[in-house]
Amino acid sequence: MHYAPPKIINIYQDVTDEEFFNIVFSEEDRLDLVYVREAKKRQDRTVPYFCSILAKEENYTWNDKRFWGVVHAVYILGILSDERAIHALITAGKFADTYANEWILDALPECYLRLGRKSVPELMHHITKCKAMSSPAIASAALGLWNIWYAYPDTKKKIESFLLSIIKSPDTSLEIRTNLIADFAKIGRKDLKPLLDGFYERGETDLNIFMRDDIERLFAGEDKPTLSHYDLDEFYKPEEIAGRQQIWAEEQEKLRHEAVDEYILQNYKTIGKQENCPCGSGKQFEDCHLIWAEQQLQRLKEKGKVITDAMMQEIPVVAERLYENELRRFLARKKKTRLFSELKAKVMELTHAPIDDFISGSFVTYFEPIFAKIGFDGAKDYKIFMKSFMEYFNALSRQRYTPTF
Repeated sequence: MHYAPPKIINIYQDVTDEEFFNIVFSEEDRLDLVYVREAKKRQDRTVPYFCSILAKEENYTWNDKRFWGVVHAVYILGILSDERAIHALITAGKFADTYANEWILDALPECYLRLGRKSVPELMHHITKCKAMSSPAIASAALGLWNIWYAYPDTKKKIESFLLSIIKSPDTSLEIRTNLIADFAKIGRKDLKPLLDGFYERGETDLNIFMRDDIERLFAGEDKPTLSHYDLDEFYKPEEIAGRQQIWAEEQEKLRHEAVDEYILQNYKTIGKQENCPCGSGKQFEDCHLIWAEQQLQRLKEKGKVITDAMMQEIPVVAERLYENELRRFLARKKKTRLFSELKAKVMELTHAPIDDFISGSFVTYFEPIFAKIGFDGAKDYKIFMKSFMEYFNALSRQRYTPTF
């Protein structure tokens, strides 16, 4: 017997354009492939309308479920792969950045890829214009370029040359530069290693993103470009929709329980033992959530201490990386970057020295041989250096539980 697949009914075919397009604001994340297919049929009208949706900032706010409208506009424009959408998608990235809409930010690199080679000039213009900012939207644009770089080999030279110029630009944010350095290490551009090492030497990277050792490991690993793919069509399949609805329902139930738990913990001392438990079980508080509340409060107290201890350990590590870069930049201005390794070795030596060495010797005298090589331009120059140097020394000292100054 021949199997005939069920006929898909297009419930949108007789709907006016205005009604059809506005459905993206009312169906939340329940739109299906039937809607996407109809959007393709109306592509000449769909593209400009969805572009206009993405141009309005009020559509991105989380005040109600209307924000799903811009999500669908981005996804469907990506599926349609229409070059007219590039400006609207870049705008969507800016607003998604402002309102922390990860649904959009995660999908944009794939959207840029689907628009193909012709999106490259606009992405380059966008990155050039905003390279001084550290933003997920710029990261999405860069990922879009790497996607295109991989899919269209004829674009490789142009894209690499452009991204390298962004690394070299003095206006580029440390975050963007550091991530791009890592990207070039991942594709095995070992010929660039001396150049890229120089940015670390001069303190022109963000050490809290990638340390120099991290870049070394990337160079030594398998050549693997930074790519970001997102199955836009999958989002509209029935099983995906059903899965999301189940997740939303579970999260709502979890939030309800958490709200009750939070109320009990906040009002623990004022709820009478013989009163009905706020959870709605019908039992008295002492027979229901009383013991749980006592144990939970104790766990939270202990957990808070653990978190505080972890933060106290992390703070000096972050400070060390911050002030290392400041010192490297100071030395780079004097063309004395090689002195940083001497400074660090001397700091490490002193922070591991016996406590009597701190008492018997002069701190500044201890470093004087290296300070003399720097060549300070007056008292103000020396003061600027010492402020960064003392912060760096204290950050290393705190990690080793030795006295700080």
